[in-house]
Amino acid sequence: MTDNELLPPRLERLQKTSLVIGFAVLATMVLYSLLSNHSTHFFQSYLIGYLFALSFTLGGFGWLCIHHLVGGGWGYVSRRVFEAGAMNIILMAVLFLPILFTVVSGNSDVYPWLDKSWARGDHVVSQKLGYLSIGGWVLRAVICFAIWIGLATLMNKWSERQDATGELVWRKKMKFLAGPALLIYVLTMSIASVDWVMSLEPAWFSSIYGAIFFIGQGLSMMAFTIVFVVWLSKFQPMKTELRVNRLHDLGNLQFAFILLWAYMEVSQFIIIWSAGLPEEITWYMNRSRHGFEYVSTALVMLQFFIPFFVLISRGVKRVKERIVKIALAIICIRVLDLWWIVAPSLHPGVAGTGQKPVFDSGFPLFFTDLLAPIGFGALWFGFFLRNFRQKPVLPTKDPMFSEHFDVKETA
Repeated sequence: MTDNELLPPRLERLQKTSLVIGFAVLATMVLYSLLSNHSTHFFQSYLIGYLFALSFTLGGFGWLCIHHLVGGGWGYVSRRVFEAGAMNIILMAVLFLPILFTVVSGNSDVYPWLDKSWARGDHVVSQKLGYLSIGGWVLRAVICFAIWIGLATLMNKWSERQDATGELVWRKKMKFLAGPALLIYVLTMSIASVDWVMSLEPAWFSSIYGAIFFIGQGLSMMAFTIVFVVWLSKFQPMKTELRVNRLHDLGNLQFAFILLWAYMEVSQFIIIWSAGLPEEITWYMNRSRHGFEYVSTALVMLQFFIPFFVLISRGVKRVKERIVKIALAIICIRVLDLWWIVAPSLHPGVAGTGQKPVFDSGFPLFFTDLLAPIGFGALWFGFFLRNFRQKPVLPTKDPMFSEHFDVKETA
């Protein structure tokens, strides 16, 4: 039996196993939360897990657009991963329903601005109530998902037609759409990050908050892509096609997004620190005490300094075993980063302007915080494999990757 014959049954078994783990873990998380009777704790865990899975989906769509815009051999080995990840957007729309219900039900313990009597008494938050309304929040979420589903479906449909015909017209269509689609993704993700996460602390604001999210999504998806294509390289045709230069390109892209993430985080910190406004600084104050200062330091070290000094080496990016270890570490650190963003907003140690005074004893790390990324990640991976299995591993009929072009590119 050849390597190519071994791959399909292996993917099918992985898909079934991932789905079973995902549903089982999420069911355990729900049961645990019901027994403990802490809705805020459950929402914290659910939102962290949801954002973790969403990062691979929208990150895949973003990378797919970038690939169609700039080309490159790295996209030849990773395009199917991006497409399969982006098509999970329908799954993410379904999993969004509990978050939607939280807002529609008026749970002000999660989103303080839902308590209008309190919000009107706060000078800063009261100025935002025209935007922060249940109807507006729901409408924006529906529009964002409609756009994401429409764009991802259209890209996938054109890719399937290219697989069937090999005609250049489909590549031109995807390249023409990729530019506007990437811009729309950036704008809609910025809106979604403000509504779903920033409004947990309604007085606080940041002009580059959305950028931190979509850059983090790109970082997460590229790490996953590296791990997955390296695993696929055990089998044909990826064994032949994942050449050293292509792996090196993926490593360079991972390195670039590590720098972008650090740049955005430092920029946001400097802007807020220099202004020193009460409604702004409480966000960082909540993350600089009660144990969060150690998490902040860990993120700086583990999501920037260590990956930076490791990936700056050309040798690391050209060796499969080494780059996979870094990619796996980045995926784990992304969970910690999302927890660091969400948890202090729901359990503030500092009751500042625009935040309802909620004082929880202890460090707000719960059992469900550990379960949620595992459950959401496994469920996402199962549906990802379902999408991935519906197409050939490589876009062999893409005119961009003809034999002549490929030889010229790698010469």
